[in-house]
Amino acid sequence: MNVVVQNPSSTESSHVEIAVPNGQYEVSIFEDSKFKSQAANTSCHGDLDAEKNPMTSCFMHVDLPKAIGPKDFALLKLEYNENVNSTIESTNLIEGDSIGSEDNIKLTFKGADAANSIIYFEQIKNQEN
Repeated sequence: MNVVVQNPSSTESSHVEIAVPNGQYEVSIFEDSKFKSQAANTSCHGDLDAEKNPMTSCFMHVDLPKAIGPKDFALLKLEYNENVNSTIESTNLIEGDSIGSEDNIKLTFKGADAANSIIYFEQIKNQEN
């Protein structure tokens, strides 16, 4: 299956995330007039569907060989292969986990309210910028 992704941002993007049913897909990116194989990893986690039935949600992370600019596109080919498994172990957030860096913006997980689907983060900005 071919997938076209667009960067809706005003900045370049060097990766994409695609919802997939599992981690058994090989990925190729169209570059220089041909498809080239590209490494990817897939993270899956337990989730609930709209009717609150348990299900598994999986997202494939693909680092692009060349960043796509604002409003630009990338063409990917996903091919199912039962002998491939790009799934990586997913871990749950715990209070105090963070993403980003103190050089730019850092978000620290402060908790969640599952009943209201709210996730709390504290944002720390570098004061020098």
